[in-house]
Amino acid sequence: MLKTLIHCAFAAVFWAGIASTSCAESPAKPLAIEDAASVSKAENTDNVRLNSRVSALLQEGQNSLVLSALPSTDKRKPQALQALKSIQARQNRESQALILELSSAAHAGRAEPLRTVLSAALAVPEENTELLALRPLVNEMRLQFGLHGDLHDQMQTLLQRLRALRDNSSLRLQNQQVLHLASLQEQIDVDALLKAESNRAAAPLNEHEQAKLARDHQWRALELPPKTVLLSFDDGPHPVHTPSILATLAEHKIKALFFQLGHNLAEPKELKDGKEIQSPLGRNQDLVRQMVEAGHAIGNHSYSHPQLPKLSLAKINQEIVSTQTLLDLAVPPGPARTAMFRAPYGALNEDVLAAIEQQHLRLVLWNVDSQDWADPSAESIVQRVVKELDHAGRGIVLMHDIHAVTTQALPMLILALKERGYRFAHWNGQALEVPETEDMAAKKPG
Repeated sequence: MLKTLIHCAFAAVFWAGIASTSCAESPAKPLAIEDAASVSKAENTDNVRLNSRVSALLQEGQNSLVLSALPSTDKRKPQALQALKSIQARQNRESQALILELSSAAHAGRAEPLRTVLSAALAVPEENTELLALRPLVNEMRLQFGLHGDLHDQMQTLLQRLRALRDNSSLRLQNQQVLHLASLQEQIDVDALLKAESNRAAAPLNEHEQAKLARDHQWRALELPPKTVLLSFDDGPHPVHTPSILATLAEHKIKALFFQLGHNLAEPKELKDGKEIQSPLGRNQDLVRQMVEAGHAIGNHSYSHPQLPKLSLAKINQEIVSTQTLLDLAVPPGPARTAMFRAPYGALNEDVLAAIEQQHLRLVLWNVDSQDWADPSAESIVQRVVKELDHAGRGIVLMHDIHAVTTQALPMLILALKERGYRFAHWNGQALEVPETEDMAAKKPG
């Protein structure tokens, strides 16, 4: 019983796969990182600070494990679930900040920060499930950095440990995890932890600080590896065009990111006593199920597609929260259920950014606009996207699964991008994954 509990506990918080684990598959161009013969005093200070940040992430992971393991009958469970959302948001922000710091160091030819983070992670005993709290960070490191020598070996060892924890297939490891969780439950005072989280929430940041956090946490296209594309579709689901889009993506084995409108998920069903009765989920629930089964990711695009900056803060929150509630009903826990938000028209101000941060969502915009909403020519759409991607070198492509012309353009676009050597990223629940190309697979040693 307890073995099942620990597996469900960490799966509820950290559910995601690491499908690609070879550093040789990393799409990023290997960086010329030269090891220094000695580490300066400043670097020693950096190492201490980086170790502290990794330790903080691991502590958050331990807290998450203990809160997740609370039984559903525990009266503290609702408060624990709310605390888990806050913890997850902090983990995501800290992972992103660490990646930016490591990237800057790598481009400056400094390997020590990368080695410090890998060594800190490898110092964690293999049975300690909180190591999974580092998975988003490790996935991004794998994608962004071409590692060699001992750094490559350390990354491989770490990825193997994460896979073992994820798969939970070893009886020996399961037993060790059970004992570790029991030890954490003795060490961590749940009531004190929940009180600390409550106090943190009771002293919220002001709107300017929240807006800054949302901008810092924004998922930017230029963070993608070179020659990488993430296809995204807004405004659906549509009963006719979305199935066509899904069929094309399935044919090419590509997974995309769909930002959905709340009013396309909850549709008026009937009138009763002169009042409209609205079903929590409408007929498009079947399309959402198909997206989930196909491995696509689903995000929040507001309820009615308004210009959010023109609304009051209360109405902005209503647009976001009502849709997120519907998505939580429609999309089961797993990689498909994201904490991503795309503002209609990309329109933002501090109120909108603050609302995004308050709901623990991550802003995702785009850098390549297909303009399929305005262009009636499929050929013209393809030419525009290819030109903009070639200029940027990578990108998040904005399309819409509510237009017939998009269904016509998509197959041509995919073929054109494949011919140019682009790869198609997808969201696995915790990080972007970029599959290897056929050419890369062919080059792999026996």
